[in-house]
Amino acid sequence: MNSAMKTRWLAVAALLLSLHALTACGSPGRNEMTSEEAREQLSTAVDVVKTATGQGWVVDIEPTLLGCSRAHSQWTTSWSGSPTTDRDSSYASVREALEEAGFATYINGEHTTTPVLSAQAADGFGLDYSQPIEGGPVGFNVSSGCFPEGE
Repeated sequence: MNSAMKTRWLAVAALLLSLHALTACGSPGRNEMTSEEAREQLSTAVDVVKTATGQGWVVDIEPTLLGCSRAHSQWTTSWSGSPTTDRDSSYASVREALEEAGFATYINGEHTTTPVLSAQAADGFGLDYSQPIEGGPVGFNVSSGCFPEGE
């Protein structure tokens, strides 16, 4: 992957992680889970996407804690890989796997040049999967549900 493509992908990843931090768990007490449960939730989503694509992935952002309110945190991570199929096929296989795992899915910017497959669980847990450039790098960002700090 050349430097310009990697820079573009990392900028998209940072933007998507920021959006999840603002929308996924802004209200205290919304999801009363433990840090361990949230970390497991994150790992499950990563496994679903990796299994659906059948390709090698590289961690861009190691699982880390991110505040989602004054008293709550969430686990977040970002991954990238090289496409093994065209973008539409990739989105379709990931979407099917996420829906089978219980996520509601939708395409943000479906009629744009940079659509993002977004998925959300009933408890607010979210995931974004994207291939901003046809033939370019593939990536996904995952944010767990929120949990009270110290748990």
